[in-house]
Parts: sequence; C-alpha cells; structure tokens
Amino acid sequence: MKVRVVSTLTDLANPVAAHLREAGYEVEVQMATSSVHELRYSDGLPLDEVTQLVDTIKPLLPTVSTAEAVSGDADAELWLGDSQELSGFDLKIHADSEALCQRLRDRLLPLGYSDDGRDIGTQENNRLLYGGATPFARQVVRWFLAREGVRVSEKKEWGDSDNDIWVHCSDPAFDGGNIKACFKVEVCGDDYAQMLALQGRLERAGFEQVKARLLDSDQPLKFQVRSGPFSRDPEAEAELRALTEAFLEELEVDFSRFPIQADEEGETVGAEISLPLGALASGDLFPYAGDHPDRWDVLVRTDDPASIESLMEAFEENGYSRVRVEPLPSRHAGFRVSWGAARHEPEVSDFVRGAVEEQMDELGALAEFSLAVTDNLDDSNEIRIDLSTQGIEDGRLLSRIVAGTSDWELTLKSPRPSEYSALREELRALSFKDLEVETVTDVSDAVIKYGGAPPILVEHLAGIIERHTGVRPSGKKEWGDDDDDIWVFIPNEAEATEEELPQVDLSQWFNERGGLQSVEPLLDVQADSVRIAHLTLPRRRGPAGSLVPKPELFVHYCLDQRTSETLAHVAESVALREPCLLEGETSVSKTSIVQYLAHLLNQPVVRINLNGQTDTGELVGRFVPESASDLPIEPEEMLAARELLEDESRRILEEADAEGRALTRFEAQQVMANEQMARPPWRWQDGLVISAMKKGWWVILDELNLAEPQILERLNSVLERTPMLVLTEHDNSVIGPGGTPVHPDFRIFATMNPAEYAGRSTLSPAYRDRWLGARFVPSPGESEYHAMLHFLVFGGEPDVQIFGRQYLGGQRDAPLGQLASVEGVAEFLRALARFHSALEGAVGGGGRTARLGARRRERYVFTRRGLLSIMDYLTCNIEDGDSIRAMRTALYRYYIGRLSSAQDQSVVCRLLDAAGIGPTTWTLDESL
Repeated sequence: MKVRVVSTLTDLANPVAAHLREAGYEVEVQMATSSVHELRYSDGLPLDEVTQLVDTIKPLLPTVSTAEAVSGDADAELWLGDSQELSGFDLKIHADSEALCQRLRDRLLPLGYSDDGRDIGTQENNRLLYGGATPFARQVVRWFLAREGVRVSEKKEWGDSDNDIWVHCSDPAFDGGNIKACFKVEVCGDDYAQMLALQGRLERAGFEQVKARLLDSDQPLKFQVRSGPFSRDPEAEAELRALTEAFLEELEVDFSRFPIQADEEGETVGAEISLPLGALASGDLFPYAGDHPDRWDVLVRTDDPASIESLMEAFEENGYSRVRVEPLPSRHAGFRVSWGAARHEPEVSDFVRGAVEEQMDELGALAEFSLAVTDNLDDSNEIRIDLSTQGIEDGRLLSRIVAGTSDWELTLKSPRPSEYSALREELRALSFKDLEVETVTDVSDAVIKYGGAPPILVEHLAGIIERHTGVRPSGKKEWGDDDDDIWVFIPNEAEATEEELPQVDLSQWFNERGGLQSVEPLLDVQADSVRIAHLTLPRRRGPAGSLVPKPELFVHYCLDQRTSETLAHVAESVALREPCLLEGETSVSKTSIVQYLAHLLNQPVVRINLNGQTDTGELVGRFVPESASDLPIEPEEMLAARELLEDESRRILEEADAEGRALTRFEAQQVMANEQMARPPWRWQDGLVISAMKKGWWVILDELNLAEPQILERLNSVLERTPMLVLTEHDNSVIGPGGTPVHPDFRIFATMNPAEYAGRSTLSPAYRDRWLGARFVPSPGESEYHAMLHFLVFGGEPDVQIFGRQYLGGQRDAPLGQLASVEGVAEFLRALARFHSALEGAVGGGGRTARLGARRRERYVFTRRGLLSIMDYLTCNIEDGDSIRAMRTALYRYYIGRLSSAQDQSVVCRLLDAAGIGPTTWTLDESL
C-alpha cells in the first residue's frame, strides 16, 4: 500500500513516514498546509487494510473518511494538521530522567509548542494533563512518547481556556534494571573526611553513582535523606537510610535532637544525603526536633527593655540560651506571641505563654489587655514576642493604639453596608489611612482579616463592631506582617444565604381560584396506561424485556414531595417528546427517576456513562471484528486456515532468527499479509444511541458534562424536535426523515452534576438550550429525608402537591418493617433526618454552620445512600435491649468515622447534639 503524508510539520511528517516504512508501507511526504487531522483512503481500498493502517499510526487517531479519488498513485493520504497552531500550547515535561526529558524536548519543541520548562524528579505514574488542548495537539505528544516506549493516560485537569500540556513520564530504561546503577546518590556536607567515608560505604553496598559535594548555602542544616527515584524500590530506599543511620550512630549523633529527616520537598534527579557534621562539631548546628530549650530562637521586641527583666530571667533559668531583644516597631502595639514549630511542643508553648502573661501581670497589663497568640511562622524554630509596656497605667497605650490606625487601610465588607451608618462614622473617626466600604453578597461569618496590624487593634475593632451589630467578629491573620490591609466582614442579620431561603411555594399561584383538592393517588398503574398526577402515558405492552428496569431496584424508593415533582416533570418531557436534562447534586435521584418511570411504563432503557475518554463510537457505532457465526465458512475450516498462516509466519521469523539477521522487506510484507488474512473480517455495529432510535429505547447520558464537547456536539441533530442522525462514520445512511424511521417510543435524557464539581465542563448556551426539558433537581431537605425513613420502617408514602393539586401518597409495605417494633425508633428517625439535613448544610458551608472539611481538597458527601446504609445496618445489628448501642454505632460508622480530622468530627458531634442524638445530648428514652 502506498501512503502519502501531507503536512507542513516536517519534524512530525518525516518520523511518521519513517515509522510507516518500517511497517512495510510505501510512503511519500508532501509539504502542504493542512488544517485537519484526517486519513483519506480510496473507495477500492479494503477496509481491513484501512484498519491496519490506523493501528500502525496509533496513538495518532485521525478521522477516517473515504475519498472519491486520492491524488496521484497513493492508496491513502494522512493529513497531519490542526485548526489551531501548536504554538498556542505551553508544553512542560516532568520526567525522572534528564536523557528522556531532553529527547522529548528535542522532538516536540521544533514542532512549535511553547516551552513551559522541565522538571526532573520522581514520577508516580505516566500521564498527560491538559485543559483546552485539542486532540491533535495531545496525540502528537503521545505519539512521540510511544516512540520512547512510554504510554500515558490522559486527564482533563483544567478548563478550556487553559493552554497547558503537562507530561509526567518515567524512563522505561530504568524499569526492571538495577536501580543502584541507574541513579546517582549525592552526599552533601561540610566535612569532606566524613562525606568520603559514607561515600565508600555506599559504594561497597552496590550504589554505583555516589558523589560528594559541599552543602549549598541555602540548604537547611539538617540531617536528611531524600530518596528521590529510589522510592521506586523500597528495599534500596530502606538500605540507603539504614546505611546513613548506622554511620551517624557511630559518630554518636543524638537523634532525639537531630533526627534524620526524609524531606521530599521538591524533586531530585537522584538521592540526596545531607550531613552537616562540621556545623555539629563547631556548635553551629542547633536542635531541630523536640522541646530542648536551645532549639528555639527567641526574639523579644519591646518599647522598654528595662521593664522585662523578669521575663528574661525566666528564659535564662529554663535554659533558653538564644534570646535576643530588639526595639518594637513603631507601628506595633499590644501583646502578641508568634511561633511556628513551638505550637507542636506543649511544654515550650505553655512555658512561653505563661512567662509572658506573668510579665504582663507584673506590669499591670493583664487586667485590661489580652495576649494574642498566632501561628504565622510556618514550622520555623523562631518564637517572636511583642510587648508594649509604656503607657499602660495612664491609658496612653490605648491612645497609641487608636492613634496608630493611621498606619492601616480598612475595608468594610457587607451585603448591605448602608445599614451600618453609625458604625461607619465611628470607624472614620479613628483616622485610618484609608477607609472603604464594599458591597459583598456572599458574607456568611463575621470576621476581621489582617496582615501586620497589631492584634490589640483587631480586638479593639471587634469591640466597636459588637456594640453596633451585636455580633463580635473573630480575628484571622490572613497576610504577612508587611501587609497594611484590614478587612472587616459583617453579614446582615436579615440576609439569608441561598441555603436558608425557603423553598419556592407556588401553591397559591395555582390555587388562586379556590384551589383543587384531589382524592386521587399520585400514581395509577393500569395494564395499558400509567397516570402520574395529572398526566396519563401509554404503557408498553408485552413482557418486560431485559432492558426494562426491574421492580426490585425500587423497593426502597419513596415518592416524597421533591421526587414527585421531578417525576411529573420527566413524565411531561416524555409526553412532549422533549430531550430532558436533569442537573443536580449527587444522589438526588436524577438517573433513578428516569429508570423508575421506565419501570412503570414497561419501557426499555439504556444508560451510557460518559467520561473524558468517551468517543463517538460508543454512541453512534464502530467497526468490530465479524463473529465466527456470520462467516461463510465453517469455524473449523477458518481455524485450520488461520493456523496454517500462523505456522508460515512463525517459520519465516524462526529462520531469520536462526541466521541472526533482520527480516527482508519481502519477508516482513509476507508476515504482515499473513496476519491480515488470519484476522476475521470487520462489520459495522450500531452504537447504543442508534439502536435506541431504531428500536424505541430510552437513552440516559449520565454525567453529560464529563464528556468532551466535540463528542456531545455529534448528537446535536438527535436533540432537535424531529430527531435524526447521518451515519458519516459508516455509509452516510440516515436515521430519521428520509431514511430509517425513528421509533416513536425513542426518548433521550441526560444527567449531570453542577459545573463546580471537579472535572466538569460548562455546556455552551446553544447546546444547553437544545435540552428543552431541562430541570435543576433540588436536593432533599429534612421533610424528604424523614418521609423516606418513615416509609422504610412504617410504610406508606406522604401526600404531595403538584401544581397546586393535592395527591394521596401510595400505600406500600414497609421494606424494613421489622424495625417498627423497636421502642423509640420513630423519634430516632425524626432526629436522624434533622441531623442529616443540617450536615449537608455544613458540608456546603451554608448559613451559620461551621464549614465541614474546609481544608480538604475533596469535599465530604452525605446523601440518601448513607441513610439507607444506616437503616440496613440497624436491621442487621439491632438487638433486644441494646437498641441505643446499635443506633450510636451506626452514627459513628457512617458519619463520625468517615471524617479525617478532629475538627470535622467536633462539628458533626455538635450537629448530633443539636438533633438530640449526640455524645452530650441523647433525648431518646434512656430505657431503650
């Protein structure tokens, strides 16, 4: 086969052409502008040869199309280009090998990618991260990686406006090799005799690339072993550390004061061992672990050094030898202790706090002023103490604090700052360098954020704000000491957050003519129809097929108010033949409500889980190998013919191997031809969307906004009022008007989480507008949770109201009716629903509730699934006479035990207490 490679990217076209030649193709390269990434082949070219060609150039994945005529004598043309220049993407290579990194840069940067730098260090896995990079830009990178023997997974890490491409890759040359020979070990120190001694030990242990060098001037004076790439091999890593530890033990290094640290901050090409033995011998190395007094560098800043003699004597008597005294900066006033690592050493922090407060008491300051303590020195060994001692007795200190406001800029932030005119006038009287008022809508907590402002001024401001608002804001040091901003956040008491706003109630709007009450149930299922509220839909006749959702999936399903509203909306979308998009938080019954309606209507439904790797083949269709049952010859004959071809190929390969030579071009072509002939032929297989359109299934596109936008756009015509689709990937046949008719029962649905969820893309307004039946599914509240729990134990669903009309709840048996006899279970269910609803508010940070998991990269998720798990747990574990233990164990297992910090556990315990089922409040009958 002859292939023409067409592109202006010579540094891509030539390597691709060489690769194809190695595979036995005849190739020519044509320099021509290409804005597409496409493989065109002539009509007469067999499909299996096209498939083989596509497989050969992977991971380049061009679109494939037939052409009436490929110019010249070529059988196929491979166009390598894109609508966007590669210079529009910033490429950064993260590799564990300088050689691999340089080879990749030498191949990729000449193509036009913008150089975003390099990072040499340990790589956990091979992956390509991107934002708005086009498929072609990513596939070119992956193709050159494949030439190096590196396969990467792709992940859309950033938004479409981000042009970064980050490649993380490990050099295959190191896989399975002797890691001690592959990577270097640097012994860094300030005593060459000891450094060379350790170098010799490491070399005798088999580490082949050991070098000694002086410590860099910016390296911390600590004993460290940074294992770097040796972390791939736990045995080699452990040996490296053990040899270093044994060496230092022989030198009698006190590990309680100078422990060996595995500081992996930043990446290293090899391992790095730090040995500050010279500093240790000269006394210039101070402890960096434990509560030893000589570890701490204490700085006391004061406006009267003579007045703090008692404090200095306390430090001296307790062994604190590194204490300095400096003048207090003119703009600072008050009493503050700042520290870093000392906060982890209770004996140190308690002593320092106590000594400073004793000094304040001796000066007469403790009665009027408090000591501020801030953790703003990271994990350093510094302790900084600020003491304003002048003017305490005659009130001049407070005057100095007020006068010092001219050093700071104040901004008042509130949803409605106009309500605080009196407060603003008093703040203006303090003569701040600048005072601004800003309207901010999303203020939920009263707080003062500051940088270098003295805490005593912050406390003074908090008192002023409390007098005017009734709320005392907390202080939070947000910025460094050189920052002169003070931001005051005040939420309006009457300002309700989004979570606190009541659910919109339109019942009076629908009932303005007196209202309509009904004695009908919400559902009425007949043999040939199903009524849902006011709407009746036809029911599919015949036995339930394998694609009809099974009734056992909905044993626990409770039609509460919000679920019933969503069900009625979906039913109307079915009646109106509208594409229906349900958006909402996780586990609010988006997918299950469609499946439940399909179950009621005896309707087949297929569910497609979309993600960043979904391609159009899953939706529309693709070519697949022909099954043996469809072949014109018997399977036994086909197998025999295949074995003959494989034997012939094996013979050719063995002869070449025995003679110690490479295959000739003729032999390589013969082996390839045998492989192609041994493969079964290919056939077209419809995707699920096409099958659904032809057979009248429903389709649910789950996690719609996880898929690539270009994949979603392929289904644009299916979302029109009259759905249709042209199979350009196959034979250009039409599904819809003018071709194969669309089954009248076909409907399409989609679900997605809000775009704020990690990895989600925003839908374009034009695309979203095609989903005429779009609805935001609200999260359940306390009443919905209680309705579900009550149904599980006592049976019966609640009455609901749809468009102002009341409908009776369904009467079904309780799935967990065995719990109904447990004393106090009804009170427990009410409390559990109240707590679970409050917990969801805490996770979202709504209202006045403390934010749960605020420091986590992934937020906690508590949904209906968790409530079902608790009920199942109680069913299996509740015993007569020990119900409370089972309830409390369930609460710990499914709530408290899932939390990663003591702070989060404390928040949840307070919510449990508020609901009456917490550690300090348990209002259920204690006789249970």
